[in-house]
Amino acid sequence: FHPGEDIVQQGQVGDDFFVLLEGDVNVLVSGAVVSKIQATDDDNFFGTLSSVFPRRPRVATVRAINKVRTLRVRGSQIRKLVASNMGVRYVLDLALSHRR
Repeated sequence: FHPGEDIVQQGQVGDDFFVLLEGDVNVLVSGAVVSKIQATDDDNFFGTLSSVFPRRPRVATVRAINKVRTLRVRGSQIRKLVASNMGVRYVLDLALSHRR
């Protein structure tokens, strides 16, 4: 993704989960930056809620600050992992609790 490009948009329905492999992104809610995610962060992923609850609109826009490379994982794959592996569910829950 290029600088300034939206990777996901608030209100959009989608179920992809993203791991940030390279670069930095801003997380915006109602147009205001609420946080930043860097590829070097321990919780360098986003799209968690939409991947687990596929009909739920995205709660934030994620916008590339600089050149960004991601790994996109289909929501169906995330839901299978969460259903079959309590460790994955625990890590996702823990990361989400720190972002609130």
